[in-house]
Amino acid sequence: MKTLIGDRLKRLRQKNHMTQPEVSRMTGIQTPLYQRYETGKVLNIPYDKIETLAKIFGVSPAYIVGWGPDEAPEIVNSFNKLSVKNQQAVLQLVRALAE
Repeated sequence: MKTLIGDRLKRLRQKNHMTQPEVSRMTGIQTPLYQRYETGKVLNIPYDKIETLAKIFGVSPAYIVGWGPDEAPEIVNSFNKLSVKNQQAVLQLVRALAE
């Protein structure tokens, strides 16, 4: 049973030239469970796991769950790769520039 989330996870993994065991090691999600995410056998993926996967793949959590556009803009990808501290600094700078 394929799902939108499963398809997106598989496509993102392949686009990043990663194997399922590599994703598992990076996320702490056991490989058999991650495989079930990709095949759609598990539909309730915890949000913290979605966030972790989004960070690894350089997309927003909204994109993974199907709420975002097919391709995340470059700025979103870059922002998601930053540390939390640097994300906060970028947000402060953007707010200052917007005033």
